[in-house]
Amino acid sequence: MTDAGDSHLSGRPLLFTGFVVTGLVTTVLGPVLPWLTARWLLSDAAAGALFTIQFTGSIVAGGLSGLIVARLGASATLSTGTR
Repeated sequence: MTDAGDSHLSGRPLLFTGFVVTGLVTTVLGPVLPWLTARWLLSDAAAGALFTIQFTGSIVAGGLSGLIVARLGASATLSTGTR
């Protein structure tokens, strides 16, 4: 591999860690839902809407991230997103 290829590998551990943290946060909504429902006095419909909001946000963010990376570059986007 060339030196240019090695520079792309240096950010992989941070990227993989970000994926793990994102996955944990995404799946924690289910187990935390009873606590959130009691704390915020949510109806069943409002509690169910949390899943819709989270999923919609993930889809929108996934679509926008491609546009942002194309405009700003991967390293700038990744460093800004992890701050």
